[in-house]
Amino acid sequence: MKIWTEAYLDVISEDLEPILKRTKGVLVGFNVNIDKIIEITPEVINTVISKQKYQINLQEKRASKIVRSIEDFFYFLFQSLKEGRADEYLIVSNQISMWIERNFSVKDVKIGGQAGIIANLLKKINVNQILLSLPIFNKELMKLLDSSILVVSETGERLSLEEVRNIDEHESNPIIHYVFEFTEGRYSFGDKIVECKRSNRFIISFDLVNSILKIRDSFYNFSIDNIRNFSLAIVSGFHLVHPEVHSQKTIDMIIKPARDLFQKWKKLNPDITIHFEIAATNDKDLRKKIIDTILPFVDSIGLNEQELLDFIEIIDPTTYLLLKGNLSSVNLFKGIRKISSKFPHLRIHLHYLGYYLTLSPPISKELVSRRKKSLLLASLFAAETADKKVITSKEDILNVQILVSSKGMNELHKLEAYLNEEYNKISIFAEEGWFTTPSFTLVSIPTIMVNSPKQLVGLGDTISSISVLFDNI
Repeated sequence: MKIWTEAYLDVISEDLEPILKRTKGVLVGFNVNIDKIIEITPEVINTVISKQKYQINLQEKRASKIVRSIEDFFYFLFQSLKEGRADEYLIVSNQISMWIERNFSVKDVKIGGQAGIIANLLKKINVNQILLSLPIFNKELMKLLDSSILVVSETGERLSLEEVRNIDEHESNPIIHYVFEFTEGRYSFGDKIVECKRSNRFIISFDLVNSILKIRDSFYNFSIDNIRNFSLAIVSGFHLVHPEVHSQKTIDMIIKPARDLFQKWKKLNPDITIHFEIAATNDKDLRKKIIDTILPFVDSIGLNEQELLDFIEIIDPTTYLLLKGNLSSVNLFKGIRKISSKFPHLRIHLHYLGYYLTLSPPISKELVSRRKKSLLLASLFAAETADKKVITSKEDILNVQILVSSKGMNELHKLEAYLNEEYNKISIFAEEGWFTTPSFTLVSIPTIMVNSPKQLVGLGDTISSISVLFDNI
């Protein structure tokens, strides 16, 4: 534990400014939205349910992932609470949106969507050139973004970079995500009781923009013409693709422009790193399309244990069953190893409570050192976000209390024993934080423990974006 405490203190004491100045430029896309945060407890649910004038039926399973009625809302919420799982569903009716606004108290309004959260974060820590793919120019949405983030503006046939603060256009398409943050407890849904054993979030999106992974033509064309000015692209939002509400479009039709864009970026700038941030993806067909048509064209992916389960279910059903029964560090490693066996070019970053694992093709000791530092920084920023809810500058990590997770350390020791036996090596992986073979390098750290976190939304995005940013500087 002591060695990791010292490692964190070394990173805190380092001046990040010279490192950040080496950043060439970062592209961020594609999902940006307005998040309305709603806190729910057993008492809140009891109050809302008591207002309903009919019996809520939670027995009948829903084939669709669209919330078309209040009953659908309660059904999906019940399932999410039962599993303690972060789920996301779409609504297409303004009436349901209005019902949510009337019946629940909105605690906070903030920028949402992985791309929006990441763009704001990178500006807060002084990354100079952040170009954001903004799907619509909505005034309420743009007010939530750092005003100096760059977007592509179109005047006639001329494309130019403009800071968000200088955009006067307004498009009124609904782009709201209701984020229901729930806590552990016993929830009552009429005659149905559920024991929620894990705090998490449940998201209902009134958003027909991100569901088609909208990329403005202006951003598409400008990014191709200027891709050599960027060293990193962080992309996300594919989990929101929803062809069920766009009957004229298939999944292929929706994601093809993004895939083609990645191919063009890599052809014109082979040195650019494209990082794909995965999110909970309910649709199995969509997951398969992402695996087959997106993962071959990106360099790096970030995911948590639930997202790993979702994708391993498609890639290797046997490993899926193993993971579903036991989310140990050994089994999680086996899961990401299965992905790397199918896509050996990928850098795979798994963030889990207590530790992070990053698996990639073999890398040098110099890059191992940089990657460890990037993971430590990610843990520091995540701890500060969880504790204080917002990052205001890169100096915020100076205030983080260094409490290294004992649970994380225990899991890394278990993984160390497995690796040494499986690959016939003698290593001190848990203390050194890296393990290498002719086919892969694994880098890991125990994370900082935060008691009573105040923020859950965006933690994964913070972890992945900080780690891949400093990994590539």
